[in-house]
Amino acid sequence: MPGYQKLKPNIYSNLYPNDSSEFSEFKKALLELQLQDSSLTLESIESNILGPGYCCGFLGLLHREIICERIKQEYNLELILTDPTVNYQLILNNGQIIETANPQKMPEWNKIKEVQELFINLIIIVPQDYCGAVLELCQSKRGIYQDTQLKTDI
Repeated sequence: MPGYQKLKPNIYSNLYPNDSSEFSEFKKALLELQLQDSSLTLESIESNILGPGYCCGFLGLLHREIICERIKQEYNLELILTDPTVNYQLILNNGQIIETANPQKMPEWNKIKEVQELFINLIIIVPQDYCGAVLELCQSKRGIYQDTQLKTDI
């Protein structure tokens, strides 16, 4: 269809069933949710420790939380989640550009010229009383402070 673009996930997280014997129910639940939510991406993975699972792509942390809660409530499955990661764009020494969300799929470090990570430029508007706390929060999350403007006409 003209103008249609597939949604691109912003974060990735590995999901595993708490009990690996429930993998078939877990797989069925994820596939049914993917039919209802086209922004959910799935890639099967295998962990030596956790067994079979899926690397899932989400639009954001809230989307991840909603999908996990639906699996728990609608399918009565307990999940094991990994910390969320983002897509990394790798520029190799030969000029080739590849994308990966899985650090295990990165080429050897001596073949990589540059690693680029997703970031945002954000404007936060808060009352002056909360400015210090919000700045501390942003800096604790690797935020880079650029400017503060006081608005008196609001």
